Amino acid sequence: MRHVTRTFTFALLTLALIVAMSALKSKEMRAQQGGAGARKKVLFLTYPGVGAAGSHGHASLPPAEEQAVAWGKVGGFDVTTLKGYQPGVGKQDLSFFTTAYLNQFDGLMMMANGDIGMTPVQKKAIVDFVRSGKAFIGVHCATVMMYDFPEYGEMLGAYYFNSIFTPLLGNDVPVTPGEFDILKIFAENPNRPLSRDWLLETTSHRTRDPFDRAIDLRITRIRRKIEPAPDKPTVIRTVRGVGYMFVPPAE
Repeated sequence: MRHVTRTFTFALLTLALIVAMSALKSKEMRAQQGGAGARKKVLFLTYPGVGAAGSHGHASLPPAEEQAVAWGKVGGFDVTTLKGYQPGVGKQDLSFFTTAYLNQFDGLMMMANGDIGMTPVQKKAIVDFVRSGKAFIGVHCATVMMYDFPEYGEMLGAYYFNSIFTPLLGNDVPVTPGEFDILKIFAENPNRPLSRDWLLETTSHRTRDPFDRAIDLRITRIRRKIEPAPDKPTVIRTVRGVGYMFVPPAE
């Protein structure tokens, strides 16, 4: 099931990239017909902000950059990639990202999430860039970032608010891969009691013995990161005799 889900996610990503590139290609063709001969330039940002400190984000980031560059060559526009995933979560240096730097491009493509370390000035530069009439392409989790900058959400038209990761993203709290897997399961099953056995089998692909406390320890660590009062949890609640239940915070 996990393999199918990952394959489906990558297929959706590929489709999104094809649609985005087709749109830019059409825009380029119209510009050429109007007498503009210069090749259009697109900046592709792949900066993960969610995951364990130093991790490099989703495995789809490198091939996404490669395909974007390849399709750009075919479509008649230049794609600049920066391999933003290589430094690792929490280690990116975005000091180069100024208004002047951004304005040399005709379009901005973002495949990022969480808090990638942008300053308010840099966030405003993105919004102003789009408001000036230039192109913006948001891929994958581009709606799961900049919760603290409402103008970005207004520009997109929506945020992804129904995510368990929202508190983590806003506070720049790193999570381990194991914690991320559990949070994903909770996000997909809100207000539903989940047994310890099922959580362990689903996230670790092994059965639980009577004295196995692996899930309990992970839950304890997650609560320390997302609960307002970890000793009195309200988001991830204990269900006696069963396991745990995720209760989404009220809007």
